[in-house]
Amino acid sequence: MKDKPGKLWNRTFLLCMLISGLNAFPGGMLSPALPIYLEHLGRGTEIAGTIVAIATFLSMFTRMIAGGWADKISRKTILLIAFLFETAAFFLFCVANSFPLLLASRCLFGVGTGIVVTVLCTIAFDTLPPELLGTGVGIFALAASAAYWVAPTIGTALAVQGRFLLLFLISAAVLILSIALLLTIPVELTAKAKLWQEARKNGTAERSRFRLSDYLCREALPSAFLLLMNGIIYAALVNFLSHCGVSRGITQVALFFTIESILLVVLQPVCGRLADRMHLGWIIIPGYLLMGIACVLVAFAQNMVPILIASVFYAAGYSATMATTQLWAIRSVELSQRSLANSTYYVGGDVGLALGAYAAGALAAVSGYTAMYLVIAGVCIFSMIWFAGFILTRGKKSKGLSPRDLTDPE
Repeated sequence: MKDKPGKLWNRTFLLCMLISGLNAFPGGMLSPALPIYLEHLGRGTEIAGTIVAIATFLSMFTRMIAGGWADKISRKTILLIAFLFETAAFFLFCVANSFPLLLASRCLFGVGTGIVVTVLCTIAFDTLPPELLGTGVGIFALAASAAYWVAPTIGTALAVQGRFLLLFLISAAVLILSIALLLTIPVELTAKAKLWQEARKNGTAERSRFRLSDYLCREALPSAFLLLMNGIIYAALVNFLSHCGVSRGITQVALFFTIESILLVVLQPVCGRLADRMHLGWIIIPGYLLMGIACVLVAFAQNMVPILIASVFYAAGYSATMATTQLWAIRSVELSQRSLANSTYYVGGDVGLALGAYAAGALAAVSGYTAMYLVIAGVCIFSMIWFAGFILTRGKKSKGLSPRDLTDPE
């Protein structure tokens, strides 16, 4: 029987959190290893960018489809299919020695990952009591964060040693373990899914036709917009920081990422707990201000001191906005629509990461890193002002911003 909402540390939540960390591990190893693998095969590393871009777009597309379907059919079935896609991808990587096979492998993995990230957290959050939903959102992210902290180092070490087959087999084994754990989790159909399947059985279900509401959740669009902004900020600040440091003769920029990772582990649960107790505006607005300050510090940094201070400000701001924007998305809908809300939310992040990487790179090439980081600071301030304006104009009509907006579980 499915865990009923009532306590934070329930079996399903813990297993979903463990599976989330395991699912993040192969991707964390693959990201730094893929360019090295392409070079090993005699291919140009620029192909890696093409492969990742195509896979990201496909992942975003299938995430939108899966979000709606996961609210109609068994979420567990969709997850199992997604994990099989990911596992098949790494077995295909074992024999992939051409661009078409490499692209197919990465696309299979991207499609699977997009679905797993969207649906798995929905199952976990459904087991939480409404008054602890923010705390759960903040804690749930820690497993994936820990995996992304460790996995790139292992992936890079194996790739440098040329042990690619071992890397791919380890990844497949981790995913098979995830499938085994998933099979032990009881997942009931939502009320909406039960009605839809009953209608299909009786022959009274409507004919399938395209409806945008089946793929995008209107209530989650404001939170998805903020995640889009976060994606732009992250892609610009983090992706180009190492090269910016090299260009200025700052040699220990990696400390930024170390401090940021440690603080994220500490601060995300704290921000989630605060979100259970107060209006989200009191957390999100200061969060964007802190990230804006971090961008300004990096823009003018000529040594490690402002870089280290910026890592603290950015970690605090990132934790504040990430723990709360997803909470806003899932608070704003009924329990039976959470998968669709989560998929809409994550699509915003996909768009933001792609847009931020392209725009920041182009801006840095034309105007330099100081101007680029000042523009990104402006994006932070714009996000803060937009959200404040949203509260002033639509706050009372928008559901999910306050703990008083909680929806009782079905």
